[in-house]
Order: sequence, then C-alpha cells, then structure tokens
Amino acid sequence: HGWMRAFFEKSEPSSKPRRRLAPTSSVIMDGLPEPVGNEKAAITVIPMSRSLANVSKQLQTWQTDMNRLVSQRTLIVGLETMVRNEQTQLLTHVFVNFLLSRSGAIFVQVRLLSLHTVNDPWAMILAAIWVIFLLGCIVALLAQIIIAFSNGRAAAHAKKMSTLVQWAIVLIGVVIVALFVTERMEMRRAKNLVEDYTSARPSVKASVLEDFDISWFNLLHFVIFWATRSDSDLLILISLFHVLILLQFLAASKGQPRLALLVNTLEKAFQDI
Repeated sequence: HGWMRAFFEKSEPSSKPRRRLAPTSSVIMDGLPEPVGNEKAAITVIPMSRSLANVSKQLQTWQTDMNRLVSQRTLIVGLETMVRNEQTQLLTHVFVNFLLSRSGAIFVQVRLLSLHTVNDPWAMILAAIWVIFLLGCIVALLAQIIIAFSNGRAAAHAKKMSTLVQWAIVLIGVVIVALFVTERMEMRRAKNLVEDYTSARPSVKASVLEDFDISWFNLLHFVIFWATRSDSDLLILISLFHVLILLQFLAASKGQPRLALLVNTLEKAFQDI
C-alpha cells in the first residue's frame, strides 16, 4: 500500500512575507516544520491491487498542468506505506517526506515506526511487578503526607525537593502504565485486523478489490500510527523515569556522610560541569 500527501499554502493574499525553510544539515531535520495534518493535504491511496499500467497512468496525470502534484505552492510531498514481516510478526510504518524550500533545496526525512504484534509473556510479568512496586510507592507517599499533617509540617513536607521528585516519579510511572496498556491493546487490535484482512481478501471480487484494499489500509494506518506513537512516547518517559530516580538517589544520599561528599561536590561544581 502507499499513501501520498501534498501540503499547500493558503491561497488567500497575505501581507506577511512568505515562509522559507531554513537550510540545515541535521539528519533529524531540526527546525523544519513537522509534516503532519491533513487539513491542507491532497491525499491519494494507491493500493497494491492496482495494476502497474494504472499506476503509471496516475503518475502521468499528476504531471499535467491541471493536476500537477508538485507546484510552486507545494510545501511537502509525503509517501507512506506499511510492510509486514511474517516471520517476526512485525508491522512497520514507513514515512518518506520531501520538504520543498523556496530556495530550491529539497529536504528528505525518512522514518520507520515498527510495531510488534505478539505479546511477550515476560513483558506482561514484568509489567505486573512494575504495577505492584508503583502501588507500594503511592501508599508510602500517602503515608508520608498523613504523618506530615499529623505533625503540623504539611507545608514544609510539600516544599521539599525530594517530595516533589518522588511524586514526579509516581506520576510518570502511572503514565507509563497507561501507555503500556494502550500499546498492548493496539498491538492485539492490529494483529486481529491483519488476520481478518488476509483471511477475507482471497474471497473479494476483482471489481471491488481496490476499494477493499483502500478501506483496510485506512483502518491499519490509524491503528499502527497511534500504537507506534504510544511506543515512542513510552520510551521517552521510561528514560525520564530513570533520570528522576537518579536525582532521588542523589537527594537521599545527603543523609549519609560519605555519599553526601560526592553530592556536595557535584552541587558546587555544577556550573563548571
């Protein structure tokens, strides 16, 4: 399957100067606009059931003056496709975006977002252990709040840096659990969709096969996009979670004289580091 997108500027006259894409050599295209959103896009889905002759005819149509795909107002041309590895049960969402600069330069962005469709039992076991420890941390923090209120030190307890770090760790842990559950649900949904698609496709008539492929592509595209998005956000939050745990360790080490020597040294040399 393929998904082609072209983004256009508004045609209304404007007194503002035309936006120009800043030249960059970064492989991750820092500073360039994010090629998402379909409100200004012309979208065409080319299914794999379409013949090579019809695809060639479509490409020729896009080169005519009336239906030109790339014009002077085109900002982005994006290509999308999905690939399935039957051996590893891996679905990969492939993005190739061409960003067109007013200066004539063309910036290319390639992204591969993969999704496993098989749930690993060990992942589910470790996730359950994670939830148990997270609940234990929540109970401990609530107990600290109750003790602080009973001693009349609620304000001082809330202003402590260690308390804020602990609650940040717990909140991020809860979000990680929510993203993990969402990802696993979408993984199962994507697997069921692929199985239904492969089982139903052989019995579809040739006259409606293209429409059938396009409708299923749209379903799979939506599921895989949000599942891979959840997976990438999950990795970022897990990294942040471990950074906060390290900060908590450094804050707690001040109670031990020898470890406090290391923390105080890092604190005083922080600007130079």
